[in-house]
Amino acid sequence: MSEWDFVKLGSLAHFKNGLNFSKDSWGKGIKIIGVSDFKDYLYPRYETLAEINPNGVVRKGNYLEEDDILFVRSNGNRLLISRSLHIKTLTDKVSHSGFTIRLRFTSSSVYVPFYVHLLRSSLIRSTLSLHGGGTNINNLNQEILSDLAVPVPQLSTQKRIAAVLSAYDDPTKITIDASLYSKKRQRKSTANGLSVCASHDTSKPRFTKVSPKVGKLKI
Repeated sequence: MSEWDFVKLGSLAHFKNGLNFSKDSWGKGIKIIGVSDFKDYLYPRYETLAEINPNGVVRKGNYLEEDDILFVRSNGNRLLISRSLHIKTLTDKVSHSGFTIRLRFTSSSVYVPFYVHLLRSSLIRSTLSLHGGGTNINNLNQEILSDLAVPVPQLSTQKRIAAVLSAYDDPTKITIDASLYSKKRQRKSTANGLSVCASHDTSKPRFTKVSPKVGKLKI
């Protein structure tokens, strides 16, 4: 099995910070996603979003598009930093607040649902936390996201993995298992240390990272 290439996320996508606006902009016009709208959701709850008057505030490049990913950039609660939402089924014009960052993939090597699950994993969030000296980061920025190393499997592999992970109603319960495997198992089932394997408990598929450390992380 060929190994997966790792590249910087910035080579696959570009980023944009959200809107800064005053309290006078609250009103009617376009929906806006703020930090309070993330919670543990995979997708936004569009029907609950607040609205702002876009006049003099919103430009064309500020609108979200299908398959964008939003991250919490800054918040008083450090545990919320780097949480993400997958933008799907847009029916109205929607933008996002200045406390968030938008990721938009530009590479044809990307199957977005695979990266939605990967970027929500605590494996990735733990990697991001290293930028804060090993603790939860206070602020996420475009530079940190751009420098993040991510795997780029073949598109067919991305689709197979995403199909497994997307089959479960609550992706936050998927387990990343960092336990050691035998060399034979590693050769058979891993690609550069990452694979998807079936668990005895079919309600908990495992997105596996082979590591010298033993432990389990949850997406």
